[in-house]
Amino acid sequence: MPEHSLPPEDYDDLRQPGQVRRAAGLEWWLAGLLVLGVLAGGFLFLKQARLNAGLERAFWVVGHASFPVPERQAAFHQLVAAGNKEWRGAYLGGFQLADIKLPGVDLHDSDMEGSNFARASLVRARLKNVRLAFADLNEADLAEADVTASNLFKAHLARASFRQARLRGTVLEQVKATDAVFLGADLGEAQLLMADLTGANFTSADLTGASLEAAMLKGANLTFALMAGVDLKDADFTDANWWRARRLTSDQITWLKKNFAPTDNTPATLRQDYQAWLKEGAGRK
Repeated sequence: MPEHSLPPEDYDDLRQPGQVRRAAGLEWWLAGLLVLGVLAGGFLFLKQARLNAGLERAFWVVGHASFPVPERQAAFHQLVAAGNKEWRGAYLGGFQLADIKLPGVDLHDSDMEGSNFARASLVRARLKNVRLAFADLNEADLAEADVTASNLFKAHLARASFRQARLRGTVLEQVKATDAVFLGADLGEAQLLMADLTGANFTSADLTGASLEAAMLKGANLTFALMAGVDLKDADFTDANWWRARRLTSDQITWLKKNFAPTDNTPATLRQDYQAWLKEGAGRK
């Protein structure tokens, strides 16, 4: 080793005091950043843990009818705000949810009796086996929704849209569905006893095996509606184009011609269409 060199352990002694202070400051600064990172991570962890705990409680509240309606509804809104779209078997009875937007929501097996869903968006919603008796669904959009085997007893469905919805086996007894849209909907074996379907649109709907006993279908559009095996007892088809429906029996057609052929008070377009149908020979079947 050259005479003028120093041992490695003595090298730090040659640094200026300012250099030593800067090095020490940098070390403290890095240590501070590390501590802040740990604290921030811990804060976020605790915040997420509290949020998860809050959501878990919200699920618990919504799933138990013993909680009062205001508390359950607040919990439901909390879950909606968190982006949740699944509430199987929830208790939403009596909720005020007018104008709410829940496309694609899964609420099957839920209790929504007496709730207000007026003008709500429930497009493609899964509402199978749901209790919606007495509910307000006026002007609601349930296009392509699955409402299979649900109970809508005395529900309000004025101007609601069930376009291409599945309502097979659904109870629609005594509903108020004036001007509702069932275009392309599956209503096979649905129970429509005493339903008010005035002005409803059933174009291309499947009503196979449905019960329309004592239902009111004044002015309803039945173009291409499939009505095989439908119970028409005491139903009112005044000003409805029943002659454009499909798969009615000869006896049913005879009964409809006798009781609900267009009159002078029927709109001219319907009278003309009925005459055209008679000329086609369909009226003799």
